[in-house]
Amino acid sequence: MASQPLQIYSTSVLLVDGDDDHRVMSRLLKQAGLHDVQVVSLRGQLHKDGFRDQLANVFNFSINAIAVVCDAEASRDAQFNRICHHLRQHCSVPATVNTWTILPDRKVGIFVLPGPTGMLEDLLVESATNSPPSACVNEFMRCLDHTLPKRPDGAEYQAWFFPAIPSKAKAKAYLVASHESVPHVGLGADKGIWDFNHPCFDELKAFLRGFSP
Repeated sequence: MASQPLQIYSTSVLLVDGDDDHRVMSRLLKQAGLHDVQVVSLRGQLHKDGFRDQLANVFNFSINAIAVVCDAEASRDAQFNRICHHLRQHCSVPATVNTWTILPDRKVGIFVLPGPTGMLEDLLVESATNSPPSACVNEFMRCLDHTLPKRPDGAEYQAWFFPAIPSKAKAKAYLVASHESVPHVGLGADKGIWDFNHPCFDELKAFLRGFSP
């Protein structure tokens, strides 16, 4: 199915993969005072073939600054090279990950998320380290580690293997521990579950400030 054309209304655009990323990046940009940056969710297409078409759509608009923030997937370097490959169809790209290149007509940046799995949840979980339920969440994960077997390579799926991505499981534990259970990590950004003043966000914040004139 063809992806729906994106509607771009700003000359500064941040591309992210999904709604959770959209909520978190919007919060970080607001905290940095960067109110003119449009955060655009690619609706799960950033890691798929649809990214090429969505990117072409974005470059139909007048863009002064464009950046991509994404998960590392299987390899941080491979993900950076993949994003560069698609961006090169439209403009020059940064020489290294988590940096910008300054062109005569626009700025272009790519940020691949750090952490054990290179996912947004790595940062969110780290930011909650000093929150009240932290000890309970850690004990919950230790209990799972003691109780549930790891899924052997090639084994068929069953519900009660240890979580395939522990940071995602841990993030969800924080969500259900809140006064009003929150269904998604992005919504947790609006509910005060994640501490956006935590130093784990410093590198990402520094990158986002590249949108500044």
